[in-house]
Amino acid sequence: MMRSKRPHPVDVYVGKTIREARIFHGLSRSALAELIGITFQQLQKYENAANRVSCSRLYGISRILNVPIHAFFTGSEKSESGEQNDGAVPQPEILGLVKAYNQLDPAIRKSIARVAASLADWARGAQ
Repeated sequence: MMRSKRPHPVDVYVGKTIREARIFHGLSRSALAELIGITFQQLQKYENAANRVSCSRLYGISRILNVPIHAFFTGSEKSESGEQNDGAVPQPEILGLVKAYNQLDPAIRKSIARVAASLADWARGAQ
């Protein structure tokens, strides 16, 4: 029996979740790879689902990124069926916002955080 060359959808989902959590935390591939004791290339293969992530490695990644282990699988069933994720993984526009936010001066980030909190409070009151 010949194995398919395409990665399993769950492996793709796990890799995508690692990438999104890494970006959300403002880490480069090199920085995360160093923290977990692997090469940049190996992390890239995990994120692209070219290589599967072992349980122990995924556990280490979850601890470093402060992401519950289940978050790497929550929504993978929907991923297999082509549905959108359920919010357990940040949406692409949120990742872009976080990436830009992480590049700002800390004083500006504080101001933006206050404005966002005020807008959220206002939106809750408007409902």
